[in-house]
Amino acid sequence: MNKLLTMVVCALACWVALAAKQAPNMADYDWYDGTQLTIEGTAFADGETPYCRLPKTAKGKVPDAVFGMSRHATGVNVRFVPKGRKLMFKWVVANPSVVDAFMGPTAMTGLDVYRQDRDGSWKFAANPRYFFYEKDADGNDHGGEYAMDWDPGRPCMVYLPLRSLVRSFKVGIEKGAKIEPMPRHPVSRRIVHYGTSIVHGGCVSRPGMAFAAQEGRLADVEVINHGYSGSGKMEMSMCEVVSSIDAALYVIDCDWNMTVELQKQNYEPFVRELRRLHPSVGFARVAALRACAQGGVFLRRIHQPPLAARRHPALLLSAHAMGVRQYGVGRAIRQHLPLQLTRDVDSRLLLLLSPVGGYQRREVVLRCAV
Repeated sequence: MNKLLTMVVCALACWVALAAKQAPNMADYDWYDGTQLTIEGTAFADGETPYCRLPKTAKGKVPDAVFGMSRHATGVNVRFVPKGRKLMFKWVVANPSVVDAFMGPTAMTGLDVYRQDRDGSWKFAANPRYFFYEKDADGNDHGGEYAMDWDPGRPCMVYLPLRSLVRSFKVGIEKGAKIEPMPRHPVSRRIVHYGTSIVHGGCVSRPGMAFAAQEGRLADVEVINHGYSGSGKMEMSMCEVVSSIDAALYVIDCDWNMTVELQKQNYEPFVRELRRLHPSVGFARVAALRACAQGGVFLRRIHQPPLAARRHPALLLSAHAMGVRQYGVGRAIRQHLPLQLTRDVDSRLLLLLSPVGGYQRREVVLRCAV
């Protein structure tokens, strides 16, 4: 018993010493606000903060639930090239104590840091947690802090929290070193992905694992994430939002939140208006097979000319066949997590289907079984 107690005390002492050693001193860094760097993943400059997904003027026009979730920094990332060996991040969210039955705080309020390899691919580097809940002298939230080493000149990409309003984000670099913004991806290589909680990043463990984030890294494109949990229902107000963003490919991924009756009501006017405004831009629909089975005749009618110039290829991705049933967890995780994992395949397909990949057909239906 004494031996065990001694081991526990020693372990705690080592942990405290390590924490003290790693505690960063903000005065040792030169600081850059996120707005001085390259922000991707949002197409509007007049949001409540620079990291919101819809402008303030959208309030009252789009559904209230959508506007509320548009304040989440889902899919928003900051890209830059540090020229020093020491980096530090400081960020403040509006709801640091937010909890979710199916997602941990690392995804809800944490960051996700990626480092670009010499071959151009992005590799995971760190997942800073939002551990600090203390208040400063003015009563404001102290915010999260995280320091790490870096290879000078190696590009860095930081995904912001999936389910939080980010009030501020700053990057510090060792004194005397500089940070350069990266060029923003061209609009001609942009994907707008409109959908449900799956696009929103439901049940992933950290921000960079959301499907749309994987899609962007794999294709080396900017992805504008308009995923809204439980609220991807193709209202015409959302068509106005989606169609106002210039892109190379529009992905509509709303079946999971729509009944057949709602599809019949909203799908055709949404798609026709989007195609009218962007007749030469790629369009993909991700379809749940359960919805296709229930509304197959309706969907076949919608996907006839003049909406499409030719027949669409149907691509089947079976989540059940890829291991969904082996997850002994709750319904929400069983439905979301395997789809996040298997949609790496979807990312590759979307790359081929978009003008980015040289694919010439203008519309396609991806079908996902669940």
